[in-house]
Amino acid sequence: MYGLKQAAHEWKAHIHQTFISMGFTQCRSDECVYIYRNNKEVIILGIHVDDILVATSSENLRIWFNDTLSTTYELTINHPLDSYLGMSVSRDRENRTIRISQPGYINRVLSSYEFGSEPIIDPITPMAVEHEFDKKINPDPRLLSPTEMEDYRSKVGAVQYLAIKTRPDLSYSVGRCASSL
Repeated sequence: MYGLKQAAHEWKAHIHQTFISMGFTQCRSDECVYIYRNNKEVIILGIHVDDILVATSSENLRIWFNDTLSTTYELTINHPLDSYLGMSVSRDRENRTIRISQPGYINRVLSSYEFGSEPIIDPITPMAVEHEFDKKINPDPRLLSPTEMEDYRSKVGAVQYLAIKTRPDLSYSVGRCASSL
């Protein structure tokens, strides 16, 4: 299918039909989520193109899913999950927590922009209330050259991606930075 104009559409239709035939139902609020229920057991799938995130209530159900899907598709199984779509995933079973982070992306962003010798933002508080935001961080667009404005937008966009994916604590400060764009 790769290289065809309708490849994405055909792939979506094919994988959808496969999941329906396995007994999954597609979530009404998000087409990329499928749910399978068998008595008290459940499988939840999150799909991004050809990457599938699988959450099951039992090991037997996970094995059934992998075995059934491998009859139709060639699978690469990343178990236990340590990364997904560029995000690092760590699980603490004892404390029943899952942590998602993007250290690789953060390091690329930090290394691609010069931020000076002093940190702009305290790592504990992404944007302190008493911060003189308008004077220090948020530039007046009328005073920037087109190149400087493009650079500023690029930086704000890079951090906005983090706020959307794994760092919701940055949302307020990114919103304030983007307000002058």
